[in-house]
Amino acid sequence: MFGPKSERDEHKRFQSDHKRHYDYLFKIVLTGDPFTGKSCILNQFVHGEAGEQKPTVGVEFTSKLVKLDDGKTINLQLWDTAGSERYRSVTKHYYRGAHGVIIVCDITSLESFQNVNLWLDEVRSCAPRHCVIGLMANKLDIMFDAPEKRQVYREQ
Repeated sequence: MFGPKSERDEHKRFQSDHKRHYDYLFKIVLTGDPFTGKSCILNQFVHGEAGEQKPTVGVEFTSKLVKLDDGKTINLQLWDTAGSERYRSVTKHYYRGAHGVIIVCDITSLESFQNVNLWLDEVRSCAPRHCVIGLMANKLDIMFDAPEKRQVYREQ
């Protein structure tokens, strides 16, 4: 995986982030059913490679500094939550203080798409009112290699 796993490591990471220079800080949480590719999305965004991932246990954390055209810098704190039901009581606490939550579904899993409303209810009940919520359909690359595996379509 890509992030520290203990709370102590996360705290140290936060402290080192505060020593860096940035103009804006945003906490973004990825959530959704297991095996929808949340960790791969973050790995691709942060490191430029998706790679094979193991299921997330609890919550993983990473960050990325993004330089804007106007010269300002954003520190994106990126939280990857486990989709498994057994971690729900823990992961829903990570919505606190989030500026944005991305609910991820897998286009090869109709169930993951049907569960989006459950995730939306959870986010709305746990995240701040100002939190921006988005939906990301993942695994579109499979559509080109094996179109018969697709179970979710735009019309839905």
